Amino acid sequence: MNIMFKVILHLSFLFLVDRSLSSPIKQNKTKVLILGAGLAGIKAAKTLLDRNITDILILEGKNYTGGRIHAIEFANHSIETGANWIHFVNEDETKPIVDRRDAKKLKGLTSNYSDILVRDEAGNDITDFAVLREFYDKIEHKIEDYKVKWKGQPDFSARVGMKRMGWSAEQPIESVIEYFNIDFEFARPPEEVSFYNMFERGEDFFISDGRGIWSMYEDLYKPLEAKTLLGKLITKIKHNADSVEVQTSDGWSYQADYALCTFSSGVLASDLVTFEPALPNWKKEAIHKNPMSPYTKIFLKFPKKFWDNHEYILYASKERGRFPVWQDLSRPGIFPISSGMLLITVTGSEGRRIEGQLFNETKAEIMGMLREIYGNGIPEATDIYYRRWSKEPLTQGAYSEPVVGMTSKDWENIGKNLGRLYFAGEATSEDWCGYMQGAYLTGDKKGNMIADKISPRESYNKRKSEATPTSPSKPGKPKSEATLAKVSSVGILLPPLWLITMWK
Repeated sequence: MNIMFKVILHLSFLFLVDRSLSSPIKQNKTKVLILGAGLAGIKAAKTLLDRNITDILILEGKNYTGGRIHAIEFANHSIETGANWIHFVNEDETKPIVDRRDAKKLKGLTSNYSDILVRDEAGNDITDFAVLREFYDKIEHKIEDYKVKWKGQPDFSARVGMKRMGWSAEQPIESVIEYFNIDFEFARPPEEVSFYNMFERGEDFFISDGRGIWSMYEDLYKPLEAKTLLGKLITKIKHNADSVEVQTSDGWSYQADYALCTFSSGVLASDLVTFEPALPNWKKEAIHKNPMSPYTKIFLKFPKKFWDNHEYILYASKERGRFPVWQDLSRPGIFPISSGMLLITVTGSEGRRIEGQLFNETKAEIMGMLREIYGNGIPEATDIYYRRWSKEPLTQGAYSEPVVGMTSKDWENIGKNLGRLYFAGEATSEDWCGYMQGAYLTGDKKGNMIADKISPRESYNKRKSEATPTSPSKPGKPKSEATLAKVSSVGILLPPLWLITMWK
């Protein structure tokens, strides 16, 4: 009996040693954990702080706050590697962001998508406003009418919808105009874009201020600096009816009564983080319907400006998607004319290809194209930079964009909490998916939801009902059977009809 007891005791000791070696040994307890220090996470944390909930801890895997809002120094100028525009500046729900811009007096330029020039592979100016007008008349002007006409039909691609409306991109100029309105907006070709997800653009503001877009949110993140831990790579999230536990790669375990996950849809769809229990199938399915898209902004520095003096130059290559959209940054409101700065944007599969190769390889391709158009006498680019968002494990793309067939129920499922584990971020916002507004508004909403659980007498709903009512945002936005999609567009372009674009 004594021997048996010793055996059991020895085995129990080995079991405990094994558990101590395999489990995090450093622990921390807090009321609310915020997972991710991007805009959604920071806004949620500040909302909690404003509700007098101070026992908060923010875990961020990167070495900076801001997520996909991040500026760097390039060729003596500050450039935005991620979000660059405030989109839909006149919408009610954009007002908090516009107010921040105005308070900081951030410099920039209202985008003019009608200021374009189209060149072919030989360098010829083939700008044809009749083609632009045709696209506008057949698609932009009638899209809402066709949504009403086809209401109740299953969702289908933008390609199918535009073909039914009488548009086909058979010539390079038609293809690049289509790209400028579809791919440049949605970061995907028309075959992969939901027809019911296409809406009119609003007015956009391109920020070029040296302080960067993230400086607009200084009042949010400054009070949270002491509560933010950087370089915390989350490996596991365990949740139950009573609490949430988060484990990080450095051996720490963080426990909280509530947690808010603000990961991108790409991270949620990957195996980067283990959920225990696993995410339910209804949430996984919704996440996979709203994947991340590559949107690759290639910044180039030249000794001098030699390209056309238009805000946008469209390259009508026979190879669709080959460096199609150029943006002149050497112009008033952005950078000095002497800056020699040019921005070329690629998306989709071409964006993935570019992000997978070296800077010098991409520069050589671009210089070959530019010399075909402007001649061999143009100067060599002295510097090049682009962020590889699709290659970064903690983002896996630039922004989310729903596939054909995404429904309102899917968006509800992406954002639905699992007990005490909540979800926020642009990918969880039906109306503002892919925009800064989506991150800002869902962060605020989920922060208040958690606060209401902790302090129900300070209910956000009560405060809202006592507030001065405002007019609804985006009045009259049509809703399809397939989706209550975000406001976005295939619109363009002609004065006075130009209608403007999205968060890239």
